[in-house]
Amino acid sequence: MRSPLNSIIGFTSVLLDGMEGDLTPAQQEHLRIVSDASHHLLAIINDLLDMSRIEAGAVVLEIRKFAVNSALQRVMERFRFEAKEKDLDLRLETSVGEVWIMGDERRIEQIVSNLVANAIKYTVAGTVTVSCSREVDAVLRVDVRDTGPGIPLEDQKRLFTRFTQLKPTDGSLTDGSGLGLAIASGLATAMGGEIALQSALGAGSVFSLILPVQIRGDEQ
Repeated sequence: MRSPLNSIIGFTSVLLDGMEGDLTPAQQEHLRIVSDASHHLLAIINDLLDMSRIEAGAVVLEIRKFAVNSALQRVMERFRFEAKEKDLDLRLETSVGEVWIMGDERRIEQIVSNLVANAIKYTVAGTVTVSCSREVDAVLRVDVRDTGPGIPLEDQKRLFTRFTQLKPTDGSLTDGSGLGLAIASGLATAMGGEIALQSALGAGSVFSLILPVQIRGDEQ
């Protein structure tokens, strides 16, 4: 499914870049819609594949040394424009310095990205803050805190169930597969960690990735 979809995305990009000649404004707009829809569908397919691997216990981890803060910076840059569009303040706060750990960099970024994407989606005004700290011994904690409306207790119990999406307080419809938090939780479990949640109505939410890792200390 991904192979033909990547072909659609690739050839659409060629046309939008004008490599096959000039396009009318209407043609450009139609191709942008095709491109956006194709990327959205590809994201859903990737989510379904990840969920399938998690449920089959077939998640393959690529453990290597990487710098935590650099990985978090990349996540922040990924969502900088999206936060700006909603007039949200996106912040990164860390107290661990540039610590290097042994872990799956891509999967950790994927988890934090899912948490940040949800925080931005459900926060109407205020701040989304990502913070990183070192817990006892070799435990890394990444908190994603928002100033959103908070999550009722009855919804918290089903939030990490696949295909679950809460309705934003502003009544808007949301894109996505309803798999983001289920995938984040499954990947964290596969790495021996967990996703914790603290939330109350009117008080925002804090989603925390708590992960045992081999911390290698500061390196140049």
